[in-house]
Amino acid sequence: EGFWQCMDTLRDKIYLNELWEEGNAPWVPNSIR
Repeated sequence: EGFWQCMDTLRDKIYLNELWEEGNAPWVPNSIR
């Protein structure tokens, strides 16, 4: 399964940036995290 999240609004962008900054970005393979 893959990860998909739209980034249509500022709220979406903030959510995705929070995932990235916390190290919980599901679009990054576990082998790279």
